[in-house]
Order: sequence, then C-alpha cells, then structure tokens
Amino acid sequence: MSGLALLTDAYRSAIQDRIKQAPAAWCEKNVKLFRSTDARFYTPAFTPWWNEPMEEVMNDANKVVCVTTPVGSGKSTMIEGLTCYIQATEPAPMLISGQTNEDVRDWAETGLWETLKHCEPLKYKLPTQRGKWRKMELIMPRSSIHLTGANVSGLQSKSVRWAIADEAWMFKKGSLGHLLNRLHRRQNGRAICVGQAGFVEYAEGGEVLGDDFTLLHHQGEQREWMFQCPSCGTVQPYTLDQVRMPEEGTNAERAMAMHYECKNEDCKEQFQDDPKTRRALSDSSKFVKTRDALLPGHISFHLNAFALWRSPWRDIVLEWLGGQDAMRQGLTVPLQQFTQKQMAEPWDDALTIERPDLDFLENGKSISDFAEGQRIDREVIRFATIDVGRDHFWLGIRAWRPDNSSVGIYYSLVNTSEMLHQLCQDYRVHPECTYIDSGYEAGKVYDLCGRYGWRAIKGNGVVTGFKHPKPGGTEEKIFSRKQFARATNRKRVDLYHIAVNPVKDVLARLRSGEYAAWQVPEDIGEDWIAQIDSEEREEFIHPTTKQLATRWKRVKRANHAWDCEVYQLAAAIMHRKYTHNPAT
Repeated sequence: MSGLALLTDAYRSAIQDRIKQAPAAWCEKNVKLFRSTDARFYTPAFTPWWNEPMEEVMNDANKVVCVTTPVGSGKSTMIEGLTCYIQATEPAPMLISGQTNEDVRDWAETGLWETLKHCEPLKYKLPTQRGKWRKMELIMPRSSIHLTGANVSGLQSKSVRWAIADEAWMFKKGSLGHLLNRLHRRQNGRAICVGQAGFVEYAEGGEVLGDDFTLLHHQGEQREWMFQCPSCGTVQPYTLDQVRMPEEGTNAERAMAMHYECKNEDCKEQFQDDPKTRRALSDSSKFVKTRDALLPGHISFHLNAFALWRSPWRDIVLEWLGGQDAMRQGLTVPLQQFTQKQMAEPWDDALTIERPDLDFLENGKSISDFAEGQRIDREVIRFATIDVGRDHFWLGIRAWRPDNSSVGIYYSLVNTSEMLHQLCQDYRVHPECTYIDSGYEAGKVYDLCGRYGWRAIKGNGVVTGFKHPKPGGTEEKIFSRKQFARATNRKRVDLYHIAVNPVKDVLARLRSGEYAAWQVPEDIGEDWIAQIDSEEREEFIHPTTKQLATRWKRVKRANHAWDCEVYQLAAAIMHRKYTHNPAT
C-alpha cells in the first residue's frame, strides 16, 4: 500500500472513531470553550445531565428533544458543543434561534463563532472568505449555520436538517411551530428545544394549556433527573418535599441549617449541603422515564436546581422561603421566578391573588381562636380536605355541628406533604376524616394516603349520582360505594367518587345563607377569598336528553379553595353529618 493510501486510510479511521464517540465524550476532546476564563475544554463531569439529551438528538428514531432546566445548567455551553459535534460528524444546514436577533448575535460573537474556530476537527471546513462568515450566518461546504430571533420572517426562510431553540419558553405563540416546520422536507430532520420553564394552566378534565414550549415538553416521553440514595438504593427525584430545616428563625438561619432527606420512610438518610455530598449524589444520578410519549419521536427531559451540584442547596431554599413570604403579602413574582428559574417548573397563574367580596362571620371568630385544634362548641366531627397543585397543596379544615352548621378552622397553601400531615395532627383531624383529591397526580396522592391513612376522593362532573343497593332495590347518592386504589408499596387505599354538581348546588345555598350556618373566619386570607367564588352555575342543553340543564363552570383560574369546600360538604354527607338531601 502506498504512503498516500496509508495516510488516507488512517485519516478515514480517525474520522470514523470520532463519529462513533458519544457527543459529550467527543466534545471533551475537541471543543475548547472560548468564553471560559481558562479556555478549558468541554467537561461532561460538570454538566452530566446534558450527556443523554445530546445523544438522543443524534438518534435517528427521534424528531424533537425538549430539555427544561434551571438557570446555570450550562445550556449555552451544551449548544456550542453540540453544534461543533454535528458540523464535524453529520454536517447539514442548521438553524439556531433565540428570543431576538440581538440576543442570538451577541451570543454568537462572544461564544459560538470563537468556539467553532478553536475546534480542531472543524478548522479545515471553516471558510476563509469574508463573505461566507457573517454575523448571523456561516456558509460551509455541504453545510451552513443560520441564526435568527424567534420571529416569523427568520423562521420561515430556511429549510434545514438541524434546529435548535434556545430559551424556547419565551417564544411568541406560534414561533416554535414555525421553527419545527423548517424540518418538514427532511425525513431525518431533528430539533432540540431548551430553556427554563414557562407557563401552564390545567383545564377541566386534566387538559394542559400554556406556552408552546410547555405544551411541546408535555407531549414527549418524560424523563426526570434522579439520584440514588447510597444507603438504601432508592432512586428518587430532587424535590422540595424532602428539604428539612428548623421551623423557627430567620429565613437565612433556616436555610443555613437545612439538609436533604431520602424519601424512603425506612431510610431517611440525611444529606448535608456540602460540595462532596452534592457531587456524590450527582455521580449517582441519571434520567429515569416517568411517562410514555404522547407523540412518537418526542423526548422530554427535566431537572431542577438541586441537581446543579456546584451550587449550594441553601441558596435555593433561601430563595424559596423569600418567595413564600412574598406570596403571603400578595406578591407572586418572586415565587413565580423561583418556580420557573430554579425548579424549572411551569408557573400556574391560578396562584394569582384577587379580592372578590365575601361575607365574614358576624361573631368575628378567627383562625387563631382554634389554635392547637381545640374543639368548638357543639362540634361533632371535623374534616380536612386537600386539593393538589403541581408542587404544593391547598388545605381546608372545617368543623361540623349536629344542626348541619359548620365553622371554618384553618385554610392555607401548604408546600409539603409533611407539613400537611403535621397540620392535620395539630388540628386533631382523624386520618379517616382527611380527604385528598386524586384527580391530579393520582399516584402521588395514593402514596400519601398509604403513608398517612388518608382517603382519596375524586370529583365527577358528569354523573348526578351513584347507585347504592338497599332492601328491595337501589338508591342514588352523591358518592360512590367505597372503591380501592393501590399505593406504590401495594397498600390498599380507600377511594370515593363524588357527583360534584349536586354537591356544589347545596354548597352554593349554604354559602348564601340557606339551610344552615356556613361560617368563614375574618382572617381567612386573601388567596382563599379569591377562590371561594371561582365558579358559577350556567344553563345548557343536555346533549343526550336535549333538555335544559345546569352545570357549574369555572370563571376564575384559581378554584382550589372552592374544591376543598366542595369536598368538605361531600365528606359531611358521606359521614351522615350533613343530612339535607342534595336533590332538593
């Protein structure tokens, strides 16, 4: 074999070896980060959560990869590395889009262009002609890189094989669709959309509404970044539920004293907030599939700020506590930014505080009057009802008297299941009198029921009642016969279905002063007030009977308090502590 042939063969082998390498490993050898103060090479160990998404982008079976991450996750660095890898191994026209032209141009000039120039395998491909290297465009042999803001004109002008959307949650409605449409002529076209979380709304029936990035992420196969407990081996996500800290002290003092606890009740290993511990958990972490894709070829990854092992957890907790304080004062922005930027969870506008009119107790009773769970006069039973949010809960506790009257004792947004359990104990609510809505995140709810002995309840807005056997026939009630669900530990959980429309009819009459006293304390809180009148009854033509009928319709986004009160009345009826017939 001639010297030229040997050289050619060696060159081909080297290229093939590079192509066989996973993107992160290839970047570690070939991508020099120009923006880094020490001009270091790409380091997968610093941002291990990007390894798998980069590989899935290169998988021919996939069409769209979404990654929702907190700020500081190394997103821009990943995009620069992935761009180098693609252009070196599978070169083809590429479109990279950010929120505005200015944002993309500044990033390219300070990062991307220089990173490409310092990537050794690309040096022979990069043009030397000035006209082919522009601020928003790079023309190469068999390939090109086009930059644009998330505007219609920029997103409709090119047909590409590769598309990258940076901070996709900020794209205007429809812009992300225009970006993905640039792949329509290519069977092997692929896109990766990255950024912090956007906005979400959960409609009746569980339908997910929100910005385009949130909806696109929801459609993919869900993969969550989880760590493995070194003591018990339990693989689990990072959640605020497992943060432990003192109840007393300033926010800074509480945050400094925090630790993280394993979710396994039989383990409860404590993890201190130090670099060694955080790095060890990071080394054990991986993405775990939690749900199948709604659309084939779509994969979605998620992680939050607890995964960023180089950042102290106490900083996250301190920001969280500050957001909670602001929320109590009616200021939603701090908690919203924390939710989106640190937890990488979409913000639900249902938490927005409004102030509708509400009649208070004439006797001036307040929540504080019922501290430590003491009984009210003539009380026969009390219930705790819980509505489930994305990363929080709404809790209502109400005491009932033998004359069908009731007194609201406690209402609040609660951040963790442990706090829920403690509040129910403090206010002396029996576990079998604690009902939690299983219409959202049913698996999580069943686990809580199995852990604390609570009961699951689920509203049904279609049926008007459920058949129950009685001597000589059946009778209709607003609740189903007791059914059973299973927690993940196989423990059996009591489950009841509720015909919510007739219950709401009765509650509305109670709310207006009919039937019996339905008391609400003066210091109930603005957020709860805003949700009491969140639904109204409307008339409609029933599609089956073609007769005029009524139903309840949500007119305000936040209805958690209303749901808690609906389940309060349902529980009282189920336990025969409220005796009015809902049909009347």
